[in-house]
Amino acid sequence: MVADISSPSFETRVAILQTKLAKKGVSISQEVIDFIAENIVSNIRDLEGALNKIIVFQQLENKSLTLEKAKELLGNMVTNKKRTVSIQKIAEDVAVFYSITVQDLINKSRKKEYVKPRQAAMYLIRKELDCSYPTIGDFFGGRDHTTVMHGVEKITKAISAEDPIKQELEMILEKVYN
Repeated sequence: MVADISSPSFETRVAILQTKLAKKGVSISQEVIDFIAENIVSNIRDLEGALNKIIVFQQLENKSLTLEKAKELLGNMVTNKKRTVSIQKIAEDVAVFYSITVQDLINKSRKKEYVKPRQAAMYLIRKELDCSYPTIGDFFGGRDHTTVMHGVEKITKAISAEDPIKQELEMILEKVYN
């Protein structure tokens, strides 16, 4: 069985929220649902946490929730995720996971123990931050964008081939977002 480890798409996040609301018998405006789905992108657990926060507030106040109030309630969840995740943060967490340094990721070495972590970092930066290939290449010691494309493609194929890299990336992402 092959499972994609990237963040769920916007449409999937909306569907998850709507399903949770239906199960709980709660109604929230579509604009609030869209706001949550647009801003809580890291994982389903955070998505559910944001939704629960909104539901509890709405039940305590016994009135419908406005978009402005939702932004206020979820402000710390939204800004923290965007603020803490960066190319540097992903590179640091990948380096720690593979017991190497960020400098090892950036250096030109082609040693096996550096290539896989470097490609994993490139993949995660591309998938999580949607950075351009040239931007990622610049971070990794001025590498050409085609090198980055190759690295991302290699990790994508490894995930499809049920390589253990999938579990490694999931563990790294947990560290990145926590």
